[in-house]
Formats: sequence, structure tokens, C-alpha cells
Amino acid sequence: MEIERPFDALNFLKGRKVFVLLKDGTEKQGRLIAFDLNINISIETNQGKEFISGISLYSIGTDDTN
Repeated sequence: MEIERPFDALNFLKGRKVFVLLKDGTEKQGRLIAFDLNINISIETNQGKEFISGISLYSIGTDDTN
């Protein structure tokens, strides 16, 4: 898959385990379920599904082993 735009990267990560760093320093991890144009994301964690506002995101990444 060729990644040319940020949304291409998010589409690639959909369904994969991601690590999320929030602006307040909080770290979360879970499976990326969905995202929108404002980079609001929904992840599935051990505690259930969580919605994270795009304005509070600092970074999203993966370890590429899944």
C-alpha cells in the first residue's frame, strides 16, 4: 500500500493495534476502529470502546508486528 496522505496512513492502521499519546501525556493502546476528518478516533481497549477527540491527540503509532 502506497501512503501519500495522512488519511492513507490512518486507513492502513484501521483494525490494527495502535499506541496513542495524548497532549496531556496520557498513553492509550487498542485496536483502531474508526476515525473522521477531524482525526477523532475510536479504539477498542481491554476496558471497551473509547472515543478520543482529535484535538487532544499528540500522536498515533504502531509497532508493525501485528
